Amino acid sequence: MIGRLLLIAILVAAPAFAQRGGGGGGGGEDPAAMSPSVPRSQTQSKAVMFADRLKLDKEQKAQTEPILNEALKEIGQLRNQMGQTRAQIVNSILNNASQDDVNKLVEAYSTAAAQVTAIEVKAFTKICALLKPNQQSRAPSAFTLLADTLDPPGSVGRGGFGGGRRGK
Repeated sequence: MIGRLLLIAILVAAPAFAQRGGGGGGGGEDPAAMSPSVPRSQTQSKAVMFADRLKLDKEQKAQTEPILNEALKEIGQLRNQMGQTRAQIVNSILNNASQDDVNKLVEAYSTAAAQVTAIEVKAFTKICALLKPNQQSRAPSAFTLLADTLDPPGSVGRGGFGGGRRGK
């Protein structure tokens, strides 16, 4: 199970590092192929901390895995889109595009960021439905861990240009 959580964590973090290291954001490389550069223990700890915070049993962890996998897939697609949009925003500003054009790109980026948050909430809601009554009180404090597992700080999907969406 820990191996699977590690794989999930690597898949979440790899696109962020691929985007940052590429300089252009659109190299077309497979993010999973870049996984050796991912700090595994730090990312793994977020996923493990999430399961530990909720005190998930083995059955709940097994039920949670497909929920997280689907969310990771959806967020990964949006993160790539957001990286491309960020590059377009910067290029538009550098090329003196009209403020209207820049605003449209910023709106597209903001829409994608809102979709990432909606995916996080949808996954969290599904996971909360699996919780036993004695686990439900732990759910609010676990949300940030889930969100950071699905969309790690510093990833392309974060609000702003490299900052975190959630305060630390």
